[in-house]
Amino acid sequence: MRTLLLHNPTAGNGCLSADSLEAALSRSGCLVTACSKHDDSYKAALGKPWDLVAVAGGDGTVAKAARHMPDRNVPLALLPIGTANNVAHSLDLLGEAEEIAANLQGAPTRPLDLGSVKGPWGERSFIEAVGLGAFAPAITRSDPKPPFEHRIRLGREACARRLPRRSRTGLR
Repeated sequence: MRTLLLHNPTAGNGCLSADSLEAALSRSGCLVTACSKHDDSYKAALGKPWDLVAVAGGDGTVAKAARHMPDRNVPLALLPIGTANNVAHSLDLLGEAEEIAANLQGAPTRPLDLGSVKGPWGERSFIEAVGLGAFAPAITRSDPKPPFEHRIRLGREACARRLPRRSRTGLR
């Protein structure tokens, strides 16, 4: 099975290498070509004829792959190594990325829809979320990327600081 591995080497805590994922995918019968999501050639790689595209990263890497895959009939295998992995969790895809990769043969598939949003920047597809209201300023004013083990907690705290506080007369 001709497989593209799109890997984000900085996802999560950055400790899972493309080599270890390639080895796990090979155990599942895949002939793997690896590409980093940080490499500008990833879009061209996604345009080639694959039997499977395996995405090792977080929600952003999954979204990037899904948006740029020209052939929606090619299965997209999620190998969750990001911080939150919301897309994988919403699909009940639990477990370690290497274990999932090694057991892809005969794994069930399900459809995954892309949303579309239009704004002053144009139109863009999304897979997980669209930020509106208080979320946009919270993200643009957030500090540099914190250490892995603190990202989700600090992100929630940053959003909470940007949300209006309740008073006796309602929202301010």
